[in-house]
Amino acid sequence: MMNQHSWAQTIPARWHRPARAAGLCLLAVLCTAAQSLHAQQLEALVRAHRETPSAAAGAALRNYRKAQTGPQAALTDFALGQLDLEAERYDDALAHLQAAASKLPLLSDYCAHGIGRSLFFLGRKSESFEALEAVAANQPASPLKTQAILLAAQTHIDLEAPARAVELRRRNLSSLPLPSSLLLYGKALAAAEAHSAAAVQMQRVFYEFPVSEEANTASLILSQLESRMAAGYPPVTATAMLGRASKLSDAGKHKQAIVELNEMLPKLAGLERDLAQVRIGVTRLRAGETLPALSYLTSLEVKSPEADAERLHYASAAARRAARLEEAH
Repeated sequence: MMNQHSWAQTIPARWHRPARAAGLCLLAVLCTAAQSLHAQQLEALVRAHRETPSAAAGAALRNYRKAQTGPQAALTDFALGQLDLEAERYDDALAHLQAAASKLPLLSDYCAHGIGRSLFFLGRKSESFEALEAVAANQPASPLKTQAILLAAQTHIDLEAPARAVELRRRNLSSLPLPSSLLLYGKALAAAEAHSAAAVQMQRVFYEFPVSEEANTASLILSQLESRMAAGYPPVTATAMLGRASKLSDAGKHKQAIVELNEMLPKLAGLERDLAQVRIGVTRLRAGETLPALSYLTSLEVKSPEADAERLHYASAAARRAARLEEAH
């Protein structure tokens, strides 16, 4: 069986990190609730702690909590729990959010999500399901539904139940963000020994989202899958390789795009190889290398009429730009 830990440790847990958006949402909730002097004081204390974290600001908030009872105490516990999540103090976050959960029904999804996250990071992953599934099932749909589903799927993988993670992702296919859900799906498939399907998902991440964090992780996993599968590794289409290079260039990563275009030449033939050669010159032009691009495109010979039309188009563009540069000097 493929060693999950050999590659799972390379996955960036972006969906696990305390989200700044949750903190901003917390402030919005408190602002909405601020119809009393107590609520206004709590909002001010939370804002001060977030803007300038310090021992004094934390002590002021905890001392404020000691003086409260009833709903205001629960709201303060909720605020403390969210701040503890941001600071990765999961024991404290769990205690505060569990204390708040039953008393704040309108914030039940936020409390449950924080409880599930805290349990996950405390290593109590089998206990985190109930809270995360409550968020996923919340009606109306919670703003935290996507994060809860992704974390629940990760938990299934970590507990060596990848089939459940695969099913969870399939059930929620339309609501999960790309490319993070593709990466997680690929992980689950790999853990379930469905290596070919896992490679296809990882290839989608790598080639369709080349400038994402997930693409870097997918690259590492693909290398391991390719070594394991050998001849069974699914081939990558020329369209995918050329598309990745174009997206890299679109993102301003021209040097990397040129490197990858050169590297793919031995793997291509016919029209696709001609297009890759032309796009080396196009990418140099986009990178501001006007004269080298003009020289390259002018001297390049390709057999495909389609590729040659593209070459002529960009050679003309390079010539016009070179003329403008000459006039400017």
